[in-house]
Amino acid sequence: MLSNLSNTNFVDKSQQKNLKKSKSIDKKAVPIFAEYFGQFKTISDCIIQSSCEHFGISRLEMLSHRRNVKIVQARHIAIFLCKEFTSKTYPELGSLFGKRNHTTIMGACVKIGIKIEKNHQNINDDISIIRKAIALKLEQKEALCKLLSFNYSGQICDIWNISCGAHNHG
Repeated sequence: MLSNLSNTNFVDKSQQKNLKKSKSIDKKAVPIFAEYFGQFKTISDCIIQSSCEHFGISRLEMLSHRRNVKIVQARHIAIFLCKEFTSKTYPELGSLFGKRNHTTIMGACVKIGIKIEKNHQNINDDISIIRKAIALKLEQKEALCKLLSFNYSGQICDIWNISCGAHNHG
């Protein structure tokens, strides 16, 4: 993974040296990194993005009030994973997922939990694939942080809510 990132020209060698000397980042560089990593800033955003990519829907559809089976399934799995991987409360997740009531969020978590317990193969496969996608995105961000030596100043890591070793569950 790290070898793939080292060949990517985010910042040229002279910029890397200047950044290391100044121990600060050029604010103009942040959008380049954000664009590469799909514009997510928190683990919740990463979960939503990964779920959207897996199910082939847009973020707008994910957060909408549409009741299409495919969209509902994607939304429920994303809600379940956000509850699992973050410390967000049901009302906070409700706000994140299109201003939904906290009981709607609880219901989504319960429905997915029941399907997992019943060993519903499609749900288990979907969740497994999305978890791997989330882990890969977070590993890439962490590797880039370390590659560019920003982890000692923490500036890019703070922007992405990554503590370069322990993830902030925001």
